[in-house]
Amino acid sequence: MLIMVGPLGGQCLIKTVSAVFMCIVLSAQTGHASSEIESELKIWLQDYDKNYTMLVRNTMLASWNYVTDMKNRTKKNEMMESKLQMSKFRREKAMEAEKMFPMNSITDPTLKRSLTAVEDIGISKTSDHQKIEQIANLENSMLKVYSTECYKIGGECKKLQPNGLQSIIAHNRNYEKLKDVWKGWRDVSGRKMRKDFTKWVKLSNEAIRENKDYKDLGESWRAVYGGGFIAKVEKLLEDIQPLYRLFHAYVRDKLIKKYGANHFKDNLIPAHLLGNMWAQDWGNIDDIVLPYKERLDVTGEMKRQKYSVKMMFKEAENFFTSIGLKNMTDLFWKNSVFEKLPDKEMVCHASAWDLMQKDDFRIKMCTEINMEDFVTIHHEMGHIQYYQQYEDQPSYFRNGANPGFHEAVGDTLALSVSTPEHLRKLNLSKEYKNSQEGEINFLMLIAMDKLVFVPFAYIMDKFRWNVFSGKISENEYTAKWWEYKCKYQGIRAPVQRTEEDFDPGAKMHIAGAVPYIRYFVSYVIQFQFHKALCDKINHKGPIHTCDIYEKKDAGNALADMLKLGASVSWEDALYNLTGTKEMDARPMLEYFKPLQDWLTKNTDNKTIGWNCDNVIKSYASSSSPSSWNQRISLKSVLLACIFYAFFSFY
Repeated sequence: MLIMVGPLGGQCLIKTVSAVFMCIVLSAQTGHASSEIESELKIWLQDYDKNYTMLVRNTMLASWNYVTDMKNRTKKNEMMESKLQMSKFRREKAMEAEKMFPMNSITDPTLKRSLTAVEDIGISKTSDHQKIEQIANLENSMLKVYSTECYKIGGECKKLQPNGLQSIIAHNRNYEKLKDVWKGWRDVSGRKMRKDFTKWVKLSNEAIRENKDYKDLGESWRAVYGGGFIAKVEKLLEDIQPLYRLFHAYVRDKLIKKYGANHFKDNLIPAHLLGNMWAQDWGNIDDIVLPYKERLDVTGEMKRQKYSVKMMFKEAENFFTSIGLKNMTDLFWKNSVFEKLPDKEMVCHASAWDLMQKDDFRIKMCTEINMEDFVTIHHEMGHIQYYQQYEDQPSYFRNGANPGFHEAVGDTLALSVSTPEHLRKLNLSKEYKNSQEGEINFLMLIAMDKLVFVPFAYIMDKFRWNVFSGKISENEYTAKWWEYKCKYQGIRAPVQRTEEDFDPGAKMHIAGAVPYIRYFVSYVIQFQFHKALCDKINHKGPIHTCDIYEKKDAGNALADMLKLGASVSWEDALYNLTGTKEMDARPMLEYFKPLQDWLTKNTDNKTIGWNCDNVIKSYASSSSPSSWNQRISLKSVLLACIFYAFFSFY
C-alpha cells in the first residue's frame, strides 16, 4: 500500500488509479489554499509591522523620558498609558492572527517564525486589562524603590550609584563598615518591595496561564531558548563548577589573610567582602587577590591622562569601526545620557535603547572613570551595534537570536579590549610587561569578572523559576535564596536574614522584572564567539591573548550573524558564526586553562569546597506571621499524632 503525504501532513491511502488521481487533486488544492493563506499573511504582516513599529517607538520614548526623570508624574502616566496601548494592540493582533492564519496551514519557515513572534506575547495575551495595568504598576513601583531609595551614612543619604553605596563596597576594606552598607542597601530596597513582588508573581502567573500557553511565567520566559533548556544550563554549570570551586578556594584564602579565619565558617565567603554589592563579580578586590605585583592599573592611568566620559565612549566606538562595524549615529551622540543628570531622579543602571526610528539608538548610563565602566561601555555599545545591524528586519525580528546573544556581542569585543596588548595600543598600560606573572594576574582579573558571574546568573533565575512554579513559597523567599547562594556560589549573608527581608530585590533585574538567564547564556557563548572570531583571523597562541582590533575579517563574520536578528533560530545563528548549534563551555575553559593549571599548583586540595549545613533553612530564621503559623501548625499535628498514638496503645 502506497502512502502519499500532503503539505498539511494528511495522508492519502492509494489502492486504485482513481484514488491516485483524487489524491493528487486534493494535494494540489491544499497546496493552492496554503499559498493563498501565506500571501494574505505577508500582507497582514506588513500592516502589523508598520503599526507595531510606531507603538514600540512611542512606548520606548515614553519609557526613556520617565527613567531619566522619575519625579515627573506626567511622564510616568504617559509611560504607563503607552505600555497599556501596546499591550492591547499585541493582544488583539495575536488573537486575530490565530483566527485568520492557522499555524498548520503555513509551510514557509520564515512565515511560521513570524507568526510565532506575533502570537507569543506573554502576559499581554490576557483579556483582563485591569490585571495588565496592576502588573505594570507593581513593576514600576519596585523599580522606583530600587532607583530612588538611599541609605543614610554619617548624615548623608547615599544612593546606590553613582559614587554611592556600590563605590563603598568596591573600595572600603573595613569589615564592619562594609557589613553596615551591605545590610543598609537591602533594608531600603529589597525589604520594601517584598509585598509588591509577591503580588506581581501571583498576577503575572494568572495572566500567563489564562490562555493555557504556559504553566507559569518562568516557562514563558524560557520558551525562547527551546526545549530541554534547563538541563542544558545545568550541564554547562556542572562543566564550569570545578574551576569555580578551585578559584573560590584561592580567593577565600586571600580574604582569610586579610580579615581573619573567624569570618569564614564552613569555608563560606561573607557576601559583603567581594567588592560588589551583589557578589556577582569580584574584580574590585584585585588588590587583595592578585598574587603578583605585575598588574594593569587602567583606572589609574585613565585618571592620570584625564580621560573624560566622552573619550571613553569614543574609544569604544573606535574599536567597533576598526573591525568594519558601524559608527554610532548623530542621534546617538545627541540623545544618549552618559552621566547622571543633575537634579533628576533617574535609573542609573546602564542600558541600551532601540527607539525604532531611523538611526535613533541610545545609551543611558551614570558613567564613572574606571576600567569597569570602560568595559561596560563596550557591552552597551554592543547592543547598539546589534540594533544597527538588524535595523532593516521587520519589527518582530528586531531582536537577538535569543536574549543571551544580545548580551554577548559587546562582551565578546571586550575580551579583546581587556587584553594587555590592546590596552598597550591605547596607551593605557605603559608600565605593564609581558611575563608569566602578568599573564596569571590578567587571567585572574578576567576570572573575577567572567568565571564568578556564571553561578550568580544561574541563581537569579533559578530562584524566580521556582517561585513562579510554586516550588518556593512566599514563606521561604529568604531561606531558598541563601540556600542557592551557598550551594552554587559558596557565599553567605554577613548578617542574620529573616523572611521579613527580600534580598533578591536588592538587584535591579528582579526589581525591574527582567529575566536574567540571558546573562548566563551570554557568558558561555561569548567565549564561543571569541574563539570563532580568533579562528577567522588565524590567531596563533592561547585564545586569551587574541585581539581582533582592526581585523575586518572578524568584524564581517560577526556582522553576518548580527544582521539576522531573530529571523532564524538561535541555534542557526550560533552555527552561522561558530560552526556548532550547541552552547559549549569548552572555549571558556580553554581560555582559563593556564590559570587553572596555576591554581592547581598553588591551592591546597583540602581547602576546596564548602559546607551548607548551617545555612539558613526554610522558616528557620523567620519571624513572619505566615511562617510562624506554619511552624505552629506542624507542631500541633505532631503533638496530636503523639497523643493519638499514646492513647491507642493503651
